[in-house]
Amino acid sequence: MRSIATFAFLSFAHAVFAQPACELTLRGRVVDDHNGSPLEMAEVRFVEPGMMALTDDQGVFVLEGLCPGRHVLRVAHLGCDPVEVSVDLPMKGELVVHMEHHAEELRALEVARKRPDEAVGQATQVLDRMAMQRVRRTEK
Repeated sequence: MRSIATFAFLSFAHAVFAQPACELTLRGRVVDDHNGSPLEMAEVRFVEPGMMALTDDQGVFVLEGLCPGRHVLRVAHLGCDPVEVSVDLPMKGELVVHMEHHAEELRALEVARKRPDEAVGQATQVLDRMAMQRVRRTEK
């Protein structure tokens, strides 16, 4: 009985200590596929562990506490089709994700309207054509 308990304990301890440590870090950038410009505020998410990061103004993201193995990374950005990338960790170097950015397809709409109170406090004078002709005749 004692040997069975010892065997069970050693098997459990081996399983616990044999698991790889989840201490890996993935650094990367998200860029526009056309001109290589960084895409800020892109959401970078590992599907399986559920970890997420947003890119900074240089398109850079950092995800920490990752386990070794193959993971699916999903990247989403406004104006882009989502991209899924398979990542084998650990990996050397920086991961660069290229996204097809469709910002030029988004139509900007500008509504310009004169506010009725826009000229409040400013002196205005309106002259019609007849008044301008009268002034011109008197100057001659």
